[in-house]
Amino acid sequence: MRKQKVITVVLASGMLIACFSGCEFEKVTAEDLVNNACNMDAIESLDADIALVMDIDVDATSLFTPYNADEYSDSDSDSKSNTKMNITLDADCNAKAANDLAYISGNVEAGLFGMTYNVKVENYTDAQNGVSYSYDSDSDVWVKSDLEDDSDSLDLETLKQYVSSDIFEDLVLVNEKDKKAETYEVTGTISYDSIADLLGDKVDDMFSGFDPKGMTLDAAMNFDRKTKQLETMKVSVDPDSMNTDVLDINEFSITVTINSLEDVKLEIPKDVKDNAIEEGSSTIDDDDFLIDDMEVYPEWSETEDDEFSTEDSESETAESENQTSQSTDDQTLAQFYLETDDLSFSDVKEILSVYYNQIDDMDQNAIASFATFMNNYTFDTFDANLDTYEDWASEDKIALAIMYDIGIVDDELLSEHNVSLDSVKSYIGIYVRPYES
Repeated sequence: MRKQKVITVVLASGMLIACFSGCEFEKVTAEDLVNNACNMDAIESLDADIALVMDIDVDATSLFTPYNADEYSDSDSDSKSNTKMNITLDADCNAKAANDLAYISGNVEAGLFGMTYNVKVENYTDAQNGVSYSYDSDSDVWVKSDLEDDSDSLDLETLKQYVSSDIFEDLVLVNEKDKKAETYEVTGTISYDSIADLLGDKVDDMFSGFDPKGMTLDAAMNFDRKTKQLETMKVSVDPDSMNTDVLDINEFSITVTINSLEDVKLEIPKDVKDNAIEEGSSTIDDDDFLIDDMEVYPEWSETEDDEFSTEDSESETAESENQTSQSTDDQTLAQFYLETDDLSFSDVKEILSVYYNQIDDMDQNAIASFATFMNNYTFDTFDANLDTYEDWASEDKIALAIMYDIGIVDDELLSEHNVSLDSVKSYIGIYVRPYES
C-alpha cells in the first residue's frame, strides 16, 4: 500500500496546485493574477487533468537503506559510483472534487532497473465520513482505510487550506503587451521553505527519502485573457537546486490543466463501498506456497544426557534423533522440500516464477546456484557452507537472498552463522524484489 500512498501524495500535490480561480480586475499584473487565482471562496467543484513526469538517477545503495546502510565503507567509493539507477515515472490522471468528496483516477508508468511497470491509480476520499477507498491493482480489490486526520482528505475544503499566493516568488507577466495572445503567461519560482511553511509535516511525505532543502521549483501559469481564470500550470524542479551525491534530477514536473470549476458531479459508487475490504486484511493466505507444506529451515533439538534417566526415555530420544537424522541429515534440500532427487534448472525457474514474474530477467547464474544448493546440500552441509558466506560469489549470495525471500531460511539461521541480515536484504532489494510478482 505504500506505493499507492506515495503516488496519491504526489497527485494530491498537483491537485492542490490546480485549485485556482480567476476574477476581473482593471490593471493586469502578475501578482494580481496569482493572488486572485488563489481566492477559492467561490469554487464549489473541480475537474482537472494532472500529468507528472519524473526522470532521476539515484545511487542504488540509498534505495535500500537500512538494508545496506553499513554495507559500504568510505573505501568503497568506486562501488558507489557504479550503482546509479535510473528511475522514471509518467502519470496521467484526472482529479475531481465536489463538496466533501474527491476522486483521482489514471495510469502511472514507472521504470526501474530497466523494467517498466504499469499501475492503475484510483482513489476516493470521503471527508465527511473520514474514509478513503483505494483500488489495489495487484489484487483487483478496493481497500477501505480511515483518514488519519482532515489533512489526509483531498476534498475542496481541505485543499483550500493549502492554497496560498505566498508560495510564489519573482513573479513576471511575460506577454502583457502581446495583444494577439489568448492567454496571460506568468512565471515565478517556489522555494522549499515556502512549501514547508505552507504544508507543515505533510512536506515529509512529499519528499520522503530525500533532503529537499535548497530545492527551487519553476512555475509557469497561463490565464484566460477575458476571464483571468487559470487554465494551465506547470511546476518543475530546477535540477541545479536539487542534485546531490545520491540523486540527480533529469526532469521532475507536474502539469495541471483545469477542465471545469463548476457543476462537477461526484459520488462514490455503491459497489465500491459495499465490496471494499478493510486495510490490513488480505484475500491471500500468507501460508499458501507452491511447494506443499513448505516450512522454514527446520531445527532439531539437542538433548542433554542427564535430562533422561530411564531406558525408555533414552530409547525414545534415540528413536527421535534417528528419525530426525533420516528426515534431514540424509536428505538434500530438494528432497526435503520437494521430494525430488534432481531439481532441474527449468524446474527451479518454474517454481520461482510463482514469486517472480520476471524470472527470465533475473540473474541466471543465481538461479543455477539456487538449484545447486537445493540438489547438492543437506542441512548439515548447508550449515557449514553458511560459515563461509563472506567468501561467497555474488550469484551464491543472490541465491541465498532468494531462499530467505521465499521462506526457506530465516533470521535465526543467519544469526547462528553470523551472516549479515542487512547484507542479505540488500541483495533482495537490488537483485530479487524488482522481479517479484
